[in-house]
Amino acid sequence: MKKIFWLILILFFTFFVTRVYVHSGFPYTHDGENHLARFANYAIAVREGQIPPRFAPNLFNHYGYPVFNFNYPLANILSLPFTFAKINYELTFKLISIVAVGFYLLGVKKWVQLLGLGTPAQIFTVAVASVNPYLLNIIIYRGNIGEILALCLLPWLMVGLEELTKSKRKKLFFIFVFSIFALSHNIIAIFSLPLLVIYGVIRFQSNRQFWLSFFFAGLCTVALSLWFWLPALTEKSFTVLDKVSLNTEFFDHFPSFTQLVFAPLRFGFSYGGPIDSLSLSVGLFQCVILLLATIVLLKKRKNTRFWWFITLILWLIFFLELPESRFIWSVFTPIAKYIQFPWRLTVFWEILLLPLAGFLFENVRRSWRIGLSILLVFQFIAFT
Repeated sequence: MKKIFWLILILFFTFFVTRVYVHSGFPYTHDGENHLARFANYAIAVREGQIPPRFAPNLFNHYGYPVFNFNYPLANILSLPFTFAKINYELTFKLISIVAVGFYLLGVKKWVQLLGLGTPAQIFTVAVASVNPYLLNIIIYRGNIGEILALCLLPWLMVGLEELTKSKRKKLFFIFVFSIFALSHNIIAIFSLPLLVIYGVIRFQSNRQFWLSFFFAGLCTVALSLWFWLPALTEKSFTVLDKVSLNTEFFDHFPSFTQLVFAPLRFGFSYGGPIDSLSLSVGLFQCVILLLATIVLLKKRKNTRFWWFITLILWLIFFLELPESRFIWSVFTPIAKYIQFPWRLTVFWEILLLPLAGFLFENVRRSWRIGLSILLVFQFIAFT
């Protein structure tokens, strides 16, 4: 009965997040049509004998374009069975995204369960995960299937870390998830590594078995994804990647505090300067959760080390997305520019907030739980 309940709940929230894909036609997004073209060209490249594909034969006015040499291949790989089954590319895109979101919500539930949170907190956390402004943004407006897959795999990476030392089967699971995550989205995969290491330090400290397993899994991941990363990195110097505006104008795309907290969910673009038409918000309700969790932690003194780690990292990420953090970013400019937009850190902010939301819900009085639930319902209404 409990499994049926969770199945219905996750299906409901998955529909809420991906409802724009249930309609006929294909929504107009930033990158969606580009990915449809890549799906088609990836299949053509495979039929031509490119294993693995490097060159998109029909792009750039049929001159061809080496996009597969540098752009995350996981979504293209997942599209191949649908293509060979003669399912159109629009439906393929939708199906991959819908399944990924369901997988994401299931991973969130599993993660907070492993952290010891009860069923009410798990339900609340999954609900918060489904009103994730960043996820809704990339689903509805940006259409970046690479970011969708990367974000949806992140909770399962955390699950893998939690279970890494339990059995060989768990280690193989982590290696598998880590390997496909490395192929999901270049930027998110690279900038996730410090986060995974820090998470491991706080959760497992100097546990020798954990770190040996983690190091071994990392080596396996490198070996399994090297077919993509080696050419991409060694041939980067032959591209204009370091000179394009997305990388050179990093410092022009900081959102203001108002944008980061209050911006409505809407279609648009990130422009240089303080005015943007794209929503860059982390979510007002999410900010309330962080603020209240900080207050709860100040009052609660026992067994809070891990939760303080989550909270402090969230405050740090929030600060790093504001223009006031320029002096920090200026030290790391050669690396920072590859993230392209400071607001892209929101992907990590939203993921780390999820267990903290469950912790907050479990450690407040019943009246506060009712209040949080009401605020959550308001955010659901706002995002419809």
